[in-house]
Amino acid sequence: MRHLPFASPVATLALIACGPSDPETITVTRTVTNTVTETHTNTVPNTVTNTNTVTNTVEGPTVTVTVPSTELEPGRFEEVLLEMRRLQDNSTGTAVGSNGAGENHMHLSEVIHRDATANTNSQIMYCSYTFGVLNADKPGNETYQAQGFTHLKTTGSKNPGCIHLVADDTNRDLVFTTHHGGITDGLGFLSGWDLNHVNDVVDLDLNGIPDFPTKTTIAPVEIPKLTENAEDLDGDLLADVSTAYEGLDVENGIIWVTKHADGLGAYTFDPVTNVFTPIGNYDGLENGWDVMVLGTLAYVADGIGGLVTLDVSDPTNMIELDRLVLDGQARDLAISGDIMYVATESGGLAVVDVADPNDLELVEQRVISGSVIAIDTDDTFLYVAAWNDARVYDITDPRTPYFIGAARQTTAKSYDEVGTLIEADRPDITDRVLSIAGNGTTVYDGTWWVPYTFEVVPTRVAPYLVLPETVSQITFGGDVDLGASLDVVVPVTNDGTADLTVYDIWSNSPAFAPLVEEMLLHPGETGDLTLRFTPTIGADQGPMIEDPYNPFSAFEEGVIYLVSDDPQQPIREIYVQGNLDGIGVGDAFPETTATLTDGSEWSFTADALGSPTLVIYFATF
Repeated sequence: MRHLPFASPVATLALIACGPSDPETITVTRTVTNTVTETHTNTVPNTVTNTNTVTNTVEGPTVTVTVPSTELEPGRFEEVLLEMRRLQDNSTGTAVGSNGAGENHMHLSEVIHRDATANTNSQIMYCSYTFGVLNADKPGNETYQAQGFTHLKTTGSKNPGCIHLVADDTNRDLVFTTHHGGITDGLGFLSGWDLNHVNDVVDLDLNGIPDFPTKTTIAPVEIPKLTENAEDLDGDLLADVSTAYEGLDVENGIIWVTKHADGLGAYTFDPVTNVFTPIGNYDGLENGWDVMVLGTLAYVADGIGGLVTLDVSDPTNMIELDRLVLDGQARDLAISGDIMYVATESGGLAVVDVADPNDLELVEQRVISGSVIAIDTDDTFLYVAAWNDARVYDITDPRTPYFIGAARQTTAKSYDEVGTLIEADRPDITDRVLSIAGNGTTVYDGTWWVPYTFEVVPTRVAPYLVLPETVSQITFGGDVDLGASLDVVVPVTNDGTADLTVYDIWSNSPAFAPLVEEMLLHPGETGDLTLRFTPTIGADQGPMIEDPYNPFSAFEEGVIYLVSDDPQQPIREIYVQGNLDGIGVGDAFPETTATLTDGSEWSFTADALGSPTLVIYFATF
């Protein structure tokens, strides 16, 4: 069904673009009989016969026009990743702390899954602003066993949570955690939790028989933190700066921890005295993010240094065996047989043959929409946290991961600016995926906000629409006068496994128009959606914004809607702005001053004018 929000008093013939290339067309011959009276009133009965080529001879003239042969018809698909649970509910478990269940901003930096044993239930553990444990015996019906736990405050202004964690491979009651430190979180540390402190709660079934395993409420006890001083470029210890601890693993009774430029550390832990003891360190890393130790081999995700293999048979004398530099930043690791998967952020997913640790071989580096920051595998599926969504791949052939499906979640956001649109018209923002864990067809998705549980249906095929994240606010740069227009091109990608049909594209504002109304994209294909801004008001015809400093404005805004047969997100929105107050593309940069961290003053005209200048914004957490 065509969506025409703004009717025109002038009759026109619209040519509908059916996809990224020129549409197929047919020739339609229309016969028109006109009867003209003295009052110049036309009576027009139309007789139209459509075939591929048809010519009708009647009293009036014959007019031949070219129009699209058909409008695109959407397919019918079911979701590949089914959301089973958004784990934000005070009724599940016992609410402990300020960032446990019921909170909507948990910032889950790592999620791991642990299988059940004869005496314990299956568990999900997470690191965030807090530490928590969930009973995962029943996927989609998880309950919190422990939540809201923080480490004791040291030099920071708050009690810190954790960044990474690993479960001890021999003592199920021990979980080790790390933190790279921060202004409010204090110095970085290696620590953990002793889970051997529980309050048993017997859960009876309908027949009065205890369910197995018995549910418990865990009361973790903090393991005293280890903090080491960092070194400067000259190798001198910095008393007021700690080592930044990141990814970690446990193997052969040793805890292995990556420490960015401070290398890879090896530690033992005595559960009786609760003391960590450093026993070795490898200093040859660029920016160590994660480590996986198998036997006497360590694999390290070394940031810009790529994937590194080390012989760690002697922790006091670790030896580098090989290094494979990759595109992007090597950040997280997962392995299946002789194939190592490396999350490389903007570089995507690297597939590396590690059969010979002395000669690493790059099989493929696959660019993925978004930024790959965390991965997990169970030898059947590869689970990918791609920042913008959670993705699942079939790795039956480990060298060639096959994309199955993805899920993108959103979060509503409040806006302070005053415009002509009501807030509800602006699209919700993407819920960032920071961590991921999987167990068969169950996916545990740790986001910036809360954890999710998904079920994968690998037998289904479906399209998956991907838009750039800029669609949350596209500003047409520069000033556009009445009578002029400006175009912006938005790439539209189908990352799915079936054809994507975008069968309706329309605008809720007369100032913004999509130049195509339909798109057909095959799997892996990208098409260009051109949006045109044509002002409907002049700069002196305000006020459009109630701004005491700018009473007249030509600012206009709108939303472009894309309706498709993507079952996971059938309606996507693009928020657009035109003639926004501020600096436009091509405008002269105004004089700007700033106070630098050393206390000196910086001026644009004095220090940057006439020279290339790079302005960088970044956030740390």
